[in-house]
Parts: sequence; C-alpha cells; structure tokens
Amino acid sequence: MIYDLPSGYSIVFIPKNGSSSVKAALDWDYENPPPKQEWHNRLFIPEENKGKLVAILRDPVERFLSCCAFLNERAGKRVYSFDVKTYMAFHGNYPIKFMDWHMRKQMDFIQNPDWFAKLYFISEIGEFFADHSLGKVEHRNRTRNEARFEPTQEVIDFVHDKYKEDYELIASLKPKHRTL
Repeated sequence: MIYDLPSGYSIVFIPKNGSSSVKAALDWDYENPPPKQEWHNRLFIPEENKGKLVAILRDPVERFLSCCAFLNERAGKRVYSFDVKTYMAFHGNYPIKFMDWHMRKQMDFIQNPDWFAKLYFISEIGEFFADHSLGKVEHRNRTRNEARFEPTQEVIDFVHDKYKEDYELIASLKPKHRTL
C-alpha cells in the first residue's frame, strides 16, 4: 500500500514495520482508509511514484516475532509461543490473504530498492518522522502483548531461510545506513 506523505514523498507500508505509528501521525481513519489503499489486492508501484518512495525496514527475526504476536492476539490466545510449529499452524487457521500479507518478505513490498529515495531502518523512525514532517513519534503497538520474546535457534534458522532476500537487501544497505 502506498500513501502520499506531507513531504511530497510516498510511503510504502510494510506490515509490522511501524505502520501503526506512522498512520497515527497521519490521523489515519481505519474505518475509512484513504483511496490509495491497495491493502489486500496487489502490490503495485505506479511509475509516477518511483524515485519519491520511502519505506521502513525491520530485522526479519523481530518482524517475525511481531507477526506471531499479532496473529496470536487475533486468535485470542493468551499463551504466546514462537516456534516454527505454531507459525505453520497459522497457515491453517487464517485466511490466506491475511497470512500472506503479514508474513510476506519485505523485499516483496520494496521490489526494487532503486525506486526508493530512502529506506529507513526501524531504529531510524524518529529521523523518518522528522524528514517527513510528521511531528513527534508516538509508538502505536496495536498488539496488546508488550512482552519481549527471545527466539529459539530453530526460529532464527527458519527466518533466515524464509526471508533470505530481506537479509540480502539489508546487507546491501548497511554501508549506507546505521545498523538495525
């Protein structure tokens, strides 16, 4: 989904990468989203947006854990588990478009880094807000579970394999940016 920012740039929202915080700063109306919303339909970047795009990236393991917490919350679970078996069970219990959207690789949203004026890391969200005249950062975690979880080696290995293109993208940007 692409949304025009007051700065003249357009943000490509990537689920579980600070989108709720950005939407809060934009006074986003979840009941009546803006017309540019392409939420579950397709990923499409119009030619006129290329070169003036921005996005926020997140460490794939952190993002995976956030997705699992979000999906557990949606399922009404009070016990949060973050193993590969739980992740695979999500595929049988959620509509495929919902699962696909939240668990997609970040690179699927980016498509081509050359189309972007800047890719921010989640640690740079304050800089992102300042650069795009969004005011003060107010973290909006829509998932009620605030606890931090340490991933098992099985989860780390799974995420590294599943999100290989994201790690390649992040590695290519690290010389130009601060670390995650």
